[in-house]
Amino acid sequence: MKDKKPLQDALRETWMSALGVLSSAESELLRVTSRLTEMLGHPAEEAQHLAQELQIRVRKNRALLERRVEESVRLVAERMRLPLAGEIADLRARLERASARLEEQLERRRRRAGANGLGKASGSGEGSSGSDAA
Repeated sequence: MKDKKPLQDALRETWMSALGVLSSAESELLRVTSRLTEMLGHPAEEAQHLAQELQIRVRKNRALLERRVEESVRLVAERMRLPLAGEIADLRARLERASARLEEQLERRRRRAGANGLGKASGSGEGSSGSDAA
């Protein structure tokens, strides 16, 4: 669990990744807008084509941004669940070890009680025979 990044670091990386995609989209928008401005002297048909290209690229970059944010959020959510699953596994293992030790102790007591019950008529005080009631 120590190799997992803290939530704050994971969110920071997610945000930086999102900003990187957004910056890429913005620079692409500026580049295409600059080309559009240069082409204003050309026929409206070319300017319309360039505007459509701009819209397509902006949609593509927005979809990429959304995908990256969703993936990052999913990864953060998985990281948040992993320690919980690991803790449950650790607790289960501890419970199984404690249960095994308890069974061993109970078995030893049963064997001792069986061995003591054959040779003696009275119990050693560990049982609840009720013979020492005053």
